[in-house]
Amino acid sequence: MRHVRIDVKLDLELETVAGTVTHTIEPLALGLAEVALDAPGLSIRSATVNGANATFSIDGPRLRIALDRRYSAGETLDVRVGYEGSPNVGLYWVRPEDGYPNKPWQAWTQGQDEDNRYWVPLYDFPNDRTTWETLLTVKAPLTAVSNGVLVGVTDAGDGWRTFHHRMDQPNSTYLIAFAVGAWERYADTWREKPVEYFVAPGVGEETARRSFGVTPEILE
Repeated sequence: MRHVRIDVKLDLELETVAGTVTHTIEPLALGLAEVALDAPGLSIRSATVNGANATFSIDGPRLRIALDRRYSAGETLDVRVGYEGSPNVGLYWVRPEDGYPNKPWQAWTQGQDEDNRYWVPLYDFPNDRTTWETLLTVKAPLTAVSNGVLVGVTDAGDGWRTFHHRMDQPNSTYLIAFAVGAWERYADTWREKPVEYFVAPGVGEETARRSFGVTPEILE
């Protein structure tokens, strides 16, 4: 795995995730003819290899994508999957409910150790590392926070916004993570790097810093 690009819309009311994931892959050996991804419970809508439609099949919890030819070590290829799903493992939903009418709207992931596969088709095993980026489209005023650096926020129309984060340090895929909510944000720096704290509305800076304010000292 060289890079993973996840571009999805998260509907907290319907508790659905839908969009695309693009994997940039470099074969380790000669003759790679198929890519297998973990995707249990997800509905696969399409697959392409380097932009051309590809044949795919579902083999239990695995998605198998036939390549257009055999690829050799040192080559790279882009495998893109269109999908949707309503996961209840790996991606968790929070909403107002009977008895808790003031409960906030939130969604968050927990990938360790092999649970990210339930919300995005990917190679979900910790023996490889990759860079990644997430483009998370959520309904305003919600904010999406993810690993890495916030590249930008764009208007997606009809009251939706897309938050683009990028992680340029290779990591195992179980570490891909995000949290969606109406966050309050407070921030420090450590060695010229941003250290950000996102807490629920109404928590306030004093309480947030009582919980997280020593983070730069811990990192040092």
